[in-house]
Amino acid sequence: MAIRNWAVGAFVALLTAITPTRSHANPIYNFGTNNARITLDQAQYLSPDQQKDLICVSLNVYHEARGTSVNNQQGVAWVVKNRMAIKNKSACAIVYERNGARGRAQFSWTVYKHKNTLEQKSWDQAQQIAYAVLFDSTVKDVTKGSTHFHEKHVMPVWSSKSKSRVVLGSHVFVRVDSYLNKTTVN
Repeated sequence: MAIRNWAVGAFVALLTAITPTRSHANPIYNFGTNNARITLDQAQYLSPDQQKDLICVSLNVYHEARGTSVNNQQGVAWVVKNRMAIKNKSACAIVYERNGARGRAQFSWTVYKHKNTLEQKSWDQAQQIAYAVLFDSTVKDVTKGSTHFHEKHVMPVWSSKSKSRVVLGSHVFVRVDSYLNKTTVN
């Protein structure tokens, strides 16, 4: 009986965690860490919206690829930038996007609350990479237009529907054609 109660409680907690509690008209982005602040000097010249985009992409790079190669981290940033261009949305809207009837997160780290302080060296590097990808036109897309990525050791169903594959470090970057045809979020 105790195991069953625990399982029901865990299920309810999971549903609560993945159910979006914000309206799409007025999203509230949970940066969720004590020091998710811009530390780059060059960012002072960005507009407030560009600064938000920088934080969102930096957080995505930090949580999805910290500790990996620079190319791998750039790949994560490029996936967000490519999706921004396809959907004509801000970086924060892309990173915190939920799809489907159950509101599935595009990036799993956005589902959880992160109370820990960011490791400063990795956070600084994530910001530098995000800044370069978002605002430096000389930085080339190392993913060749990829819209998704996954770790090498897994093979999601949507990955098999892709045409291009670029392997960078521990991640595989793919361009999913069905994503390109979507113009709205469910």
